[in-house]
Amino acid sequence: MFNKALIKAQQKEIARLRRDLVNANRRVDEVLDKFLFNRTPERLVSNNEVQVMESLDPFTRAERDAIERAEQSVKAQSNSTL
Repeated sequence: MFNKALIKAQQKEIARLRRDLVNANRRVDEVLDKFLFNRTPERLVSNNEVQVMESLDPFTRAERDAIERAEQSVKAQSNSTL
């Protein structure tokens, strides 16, 4: 019973993190659209622009890895309770 409650809580947390990631990506896309509005496809992106794009990403690689590990943990726990 405790395992099912823990799994449910982890699934809710994963869902929240996914929503946060989707919303953050949407905000990044909006900023990039404004930032790159007058860009032509032929023009190369400068190093400064790459740094700006990377700085707009609200999630670090470590945070994405933590989300993936949590998802794998939930899957493993749900498989073991079956």
